[in-house]
Amino acid sequence: MHCSTSSVQRAMLRLLSSRTVSLTPVESLEGSASVGAINFSVSAPDANDHVDGRPRPDYRAGLRLAAGVHDVVVRRSGFFPVEREVTCEPLATRTVRVTLEPTEETRAAHVARATGQRRWSWVTIGVGALVAGGATFLFLRNRDELRGARAEAAEVASMVKAGGQCPPMGEISDRCRMLVDHANGRLDRAERARTLAIIGIGSGAAVLLAGTILRALSDDPHRYDFEPPKADPAIGVFAALRPDGSTVVVRGRF
Repeated sequence: MHCSTSSVQRAMLRLLSSRTVSLTPVESLEGSASVGAINFSVSAPDANDHVDGRPRPDYRAGLRLAAGVHDVVVRRSGFFPVEREVTCEPLATRTVRVTLEPTEETRAAHVARATGQRRWSWVTIGVGALVAGGATFLFLRNRDELRGARAEAAEVASMVKAGGQCPPMGEISDRCRMLVDHANGRLDRAERARTLAIIGIGSGAAVLLAGTILRALSDDPHRYDFEPPKADPAIGVFAALRPDGSTVVVRGRF
């Protein structure tokens, strides 16, 4: 053990005067063979760790401690503190896992938040699937109409170009103009429906992906649920005697 201060302090004694200097003892671990390391794994982030009554904010990187028993206290707001005696072995590294138990208020707030996240993720997934599915149905249903509209437009164009039933565009009749307008309008509606279907498929897929990511990143509502301890395996052997011979029955739980 040696004494150190955060800055150099000098005690100056004067005639008929005195001064009190506060010194904090710090354990020296340099060059000592009786030193070990403790790695802490705490279930809740941002926890505060105290070792032998001293705060150790650097516990996440592992602590080098003198060999022996140390008092460890882990605290975090909204959780019950955990007090434990940890034995540090010389020239060895030990991992200490600390599970903090939340208070009822913390548990209820976590369940409400996680349940809301999951609910919104499923709603988002449902909306995305509905939009993408409807748009896909529209796209598939519109294929025949688009194919027919293109064929009609090509037929009318060839009629105008060949000058058969329809004269050249400069002399187009009312009947031919009606045929051209009908073909162009049908093709325009079919292509517009196809464009809207493609946009709907993309938008629905994006919403579906967002809901899936939200579901994957959402907290588990049962994260802090209590798990009852499992029963120890037990095997029982029973013997029964029957008129036709002996029977051995083995019963147990695993």
